[in-house]
Amino acid sequence: MIIAGLCLVGWLLSGIRVVGPAERGVVQRFGRVVDDRLTPGIRFGLPVGIEKLTKVQISKARRVGVGGGGADGVTGNLPDPSRSQFFSGDRNIVDIQLSVQYVVTDPTLFLFACADPDALVRAACESALCEIAAKMPVDEILTLRKAEVQMRVRDMAQAILDGHRAGAQILSVSQERSAPPEKVADAFRAVTSARADQDRLIAEAEGYREDLLPRARGEAAAILGQAEGEAYQIVALAEARAKRFERILAEAGGASVLTRQRMHAEAMEEILSLTKKVIVRPGASGDVRFIEEGP
Repeated sequence: MIIAGLCLVGWLLSGIRVVGPAERGVVQRFGRVVDDRLTPGIRFGLPVGIEKLTKVQISKARRVGVGGGGADGVTGNLPDPSRSQFFSGDRNIVDIQLSVQYVVTDPTLFLFACADPDALVRAACESALCEIAAKMPVDEILTLRKAEVQMRVRDMAQAILDGHRAGAQILSVSQERSAPPEKVADAFRAVTSARADQDRLIAEAEGYREDLLPRARGEAAAILGQAEGEAYQIVALAEARAKRFERILAEAGGASVLTRQRMHAEAMEEILSLTKKVIVRPGASGDVRFIEEGP
């Protein structure tokens, strides 16, 4: 009787349940869910056999690997190549491995909507990655649009999980590895190096152009300014000479002889001012010799 009483007391005490701070409890009574929002704390319920409590951590981020998973240094297991290879839109093969983190949003759906929530999240991300990779060239997958691939995989996989009512929300999707297969890795690196050289040469050419064009524009502006100055000077000189000729022509109309004599004198004055001269009196005799002094 004592043993039976102790067993009865122990069975009744099994109805006391403790839910941790980061957990939510799901209570089943004869298999049927009667409470799926059991908050942290000590709770009293029916004993084991009548009710069952399943605790789910809702604040802990869960992680799954997509694309064969990573290598395990303890067991020596290597990633499965067949699960990490995807076809790109230009019919190339690319190795991609993703790390997906998600949290539980609905404990009941998480526990009972599928047998293996991790496998469902992994399959949803693999399906999304296959569809996205099949529409993009390999270069964009590996280099230019890696961030876009991660965001699109997250959104599409989340839509798949919502359609299956999995009770999980994907927090982040990150690429742990994205590379071409080993057999063509050297060729891909050569192409990448050539593209980098092309970008470098283009950048150098653009820099040279940006350095050359301002100097050429400056030189052209200087030449144009100098030509305009010379043109203005020539035009002004021509106009001055034309006005001078007009004045002389007007004077020659009344005294042509006097005007010719004055013009002759001015011409001789201009010519003689630029030459060496020896002045001899009219009628003087003797040899007149020009002596140039040396330097």
